[in-house]
Amino acid sequence: MPISGKNKKRKGGPADSNDGKAAKKQSLITAETGIKFQTYTLDEIRQQIVELCKQVPVIPDDVFGLEEGAVDLERVKQFANEFQAVVETFNVLVSCIGAATYKWGTDRSGAADQNLNLLMGEISSSQDQISSTVTSRLSSVLAPVVELLVDKVIVTKVKVTANAGDKGENGDRGKNASDGVVEEKEIRKNEFIRKGDETFIALCHTILARNAKLFRHMVLSHFEKILRCIKDYLQAQKNDNQSDRSFAY
Repeated sequence: MPISGKNKKRKGGPADSNDGKAAKKQSLITAETGIKFQTYTLDEIRQQIVELCKQVPVIPDDVFGLEEGAVDLERVKQFANEFQAVVETFNVLVSCIGAATYKWGTDRSGAADQNLNLLMGEISSSQDQISSTVTSRLSSVLAPVVELLVDKVIVTKVKVTANAGDKGENGDRGKNASDGVVEEKEIRKNEFIRKGDETFIALCHTILARNAKLFRHMVLSHFEKILRCIKDYLQAQKNDNQSDRSFAY
């Protein structure tokens, strides 16, 4: 007797996949609070990384004055500030991937779980390398190490009249504790300044200027890798979903 019918679909198939361009369902936050919110899809995250690539600052032809032997510290700092903003945005965007790919464990096939682990591993590797190589150099320019030094000491002399009830440390009245005796005391107030090693700060700027081209190339290379990883992940998910359908009855 022929089996009629409707093919059964395994959980995690295209109908309920939220990884790529699947139709978005209303978020729980919107449904339960009325706040307008929607989780990014992987395609949206990928597109924002594409746009972020355009914001990576370019290196001027004179390499911030390095070619002439005098690095322009202000231009290097501006470059570091713009570069740091790009790296921070990238880290926030890739942190949204976990939410974009979320499914309960039993709703994900073994192959899908393996694909996700590969994707997250590559993302983590890129973040670690950018942080250890580039972010540390940017921080040394944007937030150099400074020391707290005493700038001046203000000494104020005041006259204090001792009262009859004043007592010494042992409970006895001190030698100046009699009524009417005037004592002169000094109040010292320290004023501090933050000061860094100017030579070391200039060296940090020079190191960043000298390696700026390589740092920019490295960051864009990792952005390229993440874009390819997301594309490969989505294709792998599509292949996995097609395999699910081929075994549906």
